Amino acid sequence: MGCCYDFGYGVKEDENKAFELYLKSAEGGYKEAFKDVGDCYYDGRGISKDENEAIEWYLKGAEKGDIYCQYLVANYYNDGNMSQKMKKSGFIGN
Repeated sequence: MGCCYDFGYGVKEDENKAFELYLKSAEGGYKEAFKDVGDCYYDGRGISKDENEAIEWYLKGAEKGDIYCQYLVANYYNDGNMSQKMKKSGFIGN
């Protein structure tokens, strides 16, 4: 449902509602929603822009096995943007 509000599929676009639904889905364990929540934080759609929070959601999704989140985390790491928090999480080797 989040994507319907995010992109206006059959309903009026509403970024706030989209974020709310993505978040609810992620909190319910739907692994694909972790990327959507991260994207909202990264782009500032429906929530204040926060790259660090985006990466946290991508990490959570990657840990759940979402391939897109794994790809985004790998690229972030490859670009030399790995934070101390990511190193300490143990998700990516030191």
